[in-house]
Amino acid sequence: MKRKELINLGLGTRELSDLAIAGVRSAAAAGFKKSAMRRLLRQLIADPGPFAEHQHFGELARQLARPEVARTAFTPRRDPAPYRRWGADIDDQAVRQMDNACSLPVSALGALMPDAHVGYGLPIGGVLATEGAVIPYAEDEWSHFISINMRWILRWATHRGIELKNPPVMVHLQSGVFTHASALLSRARPGAHCLPITLPRAEIVERLNELQPTSIAVYSSALRMFHEETRAGRLHIQPQLVIAGGEPLLEGDTERIHEIWDAGIFDVYGSSEIGMIASSEGDSRGLCLNEDIAIIELVDDESRPIEPGERASRLYVTPLLHRTLPLFRYEITDEVTLLDAPTRDGPPVRRIDHVAGRVDEIFDYGRGVIIHPIVFRSPLTKRPEISAYQVRQTPRGAEIRIVADSELDLASLECDIEAGLRGGGVPHPEVRIQHTDAIARTANGQKLRRFVPVGAR
Repeated sequence: MKRKELINLGLGTRELSDLAIAGVRSAAAAGFKKSAMRRLLRQLIADPGPFAEHQHFGELARQLARPEVARTAFTPRRDPAPYRRWGADIDDQAVRQMDNACSLPVSALGALMPDAHVGYGLPIGGVLATEGAVIPYAEDEWSHFISINMRWILRWATHRGIELKNPPVMVHLQSGVFTHASALLSRARPGAHCLPITLPRAEIVERLNELQPTSIAVYSSALRMFHEETRAGRLHIQPQLVIAGGEPLLEGDTERIHEIWDAGIFDVYGSSEIGMIASSEGDSRGLCLNEDIAIIELVDDESRPIEPGERASRLYVTPLLHRTLPLFRYEITDEVTLLDAPTRDGPPVRRIDHVAGRVDEIFDYGRGVIIHPIVFRSPLTKRPEISAYQVRQTPRGAEIRIVADSELDLASLECDIEAGLRGGGVPHPEVRIQHTDAIARTANGQKLRRFVPVGAR
């Protein structure tokens, strides 16, 4: 594999491409085919953590996992891509933005219109042709994406009487993968820092103590870690705002954060494809749907609209501001319950209860026996010793891995869950629970997948 191909894969610095070339030579000598190496490198770049001890590419993976390396964007073209400019009286900043865009390694050809003016990344009125890449947020769509996320946060903070510090120090403890929205947002906001959630806990604590964030955006499953590390005397921060999303907010998470910090918790429901779909609003129950930026349909298993008080099995979302990558009735298999009416002092939009989970997390045992994740979640979250868990469906029950701070009665817990399965119609259920040091997160978004049905990976 040549250096140019490695750069196009995302290894933009000389140091990273040198490490990759050394790994390629070692792997080739061991009999690896080029297609297998290319596939492996794509996986490694997306999520370097699992490859840290790889025989040929371990050193590259360890280097990529460092937070400061994750910020490296690209190596500019030696000669910028050519672009044609119409009009002589164009804003100098817009011209500089076009020059920068044409320095991207994927740029092929460009054009600058007479009415061009400054935008986000690419100037408004700029046209850029790319090779081997699609840039869906090159112009004002990216500014829409950021402003949609920020407006609800600012409104909520104002309603709560929280005066956010200026300048802010924002930490995104979420995904380190560039295709994920949380990783992109951390690189677009001034004063923001991205810490991949896959970093070792001790390193996360050390970096948070160094940065002293005023706001933290984090997967909901990590909230308990903040409580444990603060109580243990290792974490010493006092953020004003905690933005929780990406996963369902579990029972007790809010109370744990309020025990250690005088911080507001802003609950967010969204996706990388759509942006923020719903979010907290004042002190009212549930989340407000962002219905001014998307058409949001809550439907049942037969795709029929649901009524207030009913639970939807999926959503169809049509974003109104996506022009580069338009989506029509994009399906999201999340279970949400529609609440009765808009808040009296809030925006005139519908509200949903906190997200229960995804339909693909439901366990189907055949013969009409369907078990909702709450059968497992309820007894597991009632044990304060358990800090993380993963439930894998088996033909007659489940195998559960837990991370626990201290010993607990596993036999009693197994009996409680078996009773729940039996009540749901599973005959002679079998549940086995075992301790583990850590539970691996998904490769793409680094979310913690708590429920894994039969046949899923």
